[in-house]
Amino acid sequence: MLDSVQVKVFEGTLQQALDKALDSNSDYKLPFTQWDRKKAAWRLNLLNHYKANRYTKKDIVKKTGISDGTTGNMRKTISEFEKRFPDMPMPGTWDEAKRRLRAAGPEVRYDDDWRDKKTKEIADKLASTFGRTLARQDVEIVADALELYSKPLFNALRDLLRETDEDE
Repeated sequence: MLDSVQVKVFEGTLQQALDKALDSNSDYKLPFTQWDRKKAAWRLNLLNHYKANRYTKKDIVKKTGISDGTTGNMRKTISEFEKRFPDMPMPGTWDEAKRRLRAAGPEVRYDDDWRDKKTKEIADKLASTFGRTLARQDVEIVADALELYSKPLFNALRDLLRETDEDE
């Protein structure tokens, strides 16, 4: 059991204290794992978001060793979490924030604009994958291929086409 613990008193702002803590790990060659780096970057991004500090992305990258892209993704996660869960406290880790956002599912507006956009995305994907060859194929072969690809999708399209025929 230890009889005493060495303590160093630091006087300064919160930002100066955080900087000192991060720099101290480097000074003493303490292991700074990827998990530690992400946790430190998350905290700095949170403090920056809530205006407690003024860290640029470049500052966070330099202090933690986390990439610019990861730092940007953390900032997007913070904004998205705050938008989706305005009354919920921000999670202590980036992984937890991402997990909660995933669990909540995508936030989608199911309106005509959304439908038009999705329709265009799928049509563009079909065009980039098949070019004009799909449109030139025998319709029955394409239908059979679609059924092999996804029986539920095939059945849903078949039912939709039947409903459309009945409405006319």
